[in-house]
Parts: sequence; C-alpha cells; structure tokens
Amino acid sequence: AQVQARGQLEAGATGIAALAAIDRGDFAAAQRWCRLAESAGATNMEALVARSSIALAVPDANTARQLALQATQMNPRDGRAWSARAFAELLAGDLATARASFEQALAFMPQHIGTWHGQGWVQVMQGDAAGARATFEHALGLDRNFAESHGGLAVALALQGDEAAAREHIELAQRLDRASLSSRYAEAILS
Repeated sequence: AQVQARGQLEAGATGIAALAAIDRGDFAAAQRWCRLAESAGATNMEALVARSSIALAVPDANTARQLALQATQMNPRDGRAWSARAFAELLAGDLATARASFEQALAFMPQHIGTWHGQGWVQVMQGDAAGARATFEHALGLDRNFAESHGGLAVALALQGDEAAAREHIELAQRLDRASLSSRYAEAILS
C-alpha cells in the first residue's frame, strides 16, 4: 500500500509539473513529465489534462477529447479539465458541446480569461454576436490589458455592425500586441 501511495504521489507531482510546463508553453517538457506520470503507473487527472492540451496543440481533436473526458469523469469539479474538454470539442467542431463545457469550466474557474475567450469564439461561430460581445466585455473586466479580449470584442462589434467601436478595440488590441490575430479578423470583417 505504501509503494502504491508513493507511486500515486509521484504521478500527481509529475502531472502538476506537466501542467506548469504547458502554462509556460514548453510542450516538450510537458510531454516528458507526462511520460514520467505514466511510468509511475497511476492514472492522474493533471497528466490527462496536460496530455489533452498537448493533443490540442498538435492538433488531434479525438485524442484531446478522449483525455479531457477521462479527466472530467475523474474530477467533475475541475475547471481546467472542463476547459480542455471545451477546447477539444471546439476543435472537433461540436459547438453545442463546446459551449456547455465552457460554461462548466467557467462555473469552477470564473477568473480564467482564456476560457472566457473560448466561450466567446464559440458564440461567434454560432452566430451569437450579442452573447460574444458580453463574453468578451466580461473578459475585459477581468483584465483590460489583454489584446485578445479587445480583438474578440472588436470581432463581435464588427459582426453587430458597430464599426466605430470595433475600430477602437482593434486599435487597442494592436497597441497591446501587434500580432493580435483576433484584431486582424475584425479588420477583415470590416473590410
């Protein structure tokens, strides 16, 4: 029992290390930590979420979905697992399930801007410009210095035909990040 507990502790620590590597954008390190978690022999929710995130980056929607589903079944109150599942569903094109999963994720981690962005993009893709606008405005309320929040809001505003407000947010997004993809998309909608 002591050996099994130590293996679970090691798997847990390596899963957390894998998530930390994901947060730093170091997918190679995350993969190494995930392999260590697997070799410890215990199924680990954090490692499942990290592996799902790696699959999203490849992109491999089916693998990302399977791993995130396992993670949410293992811990149905983990916002990060729900967010990974939502992004996997979005990548797979299942917008209704993605939206429901984003809502679950936000119920458990309402301050996570990236999850708000995902929800906003699902709303854009579903043709819900008003909902996307409210979502991106909420993200801006969490942090006004995030270019993609301004860019996403610009997209929603452009879709609603509010050109002046859209251009204002395009400019803000590009001042914060010249490479802002969402602001470029808003410009394309306006042109």
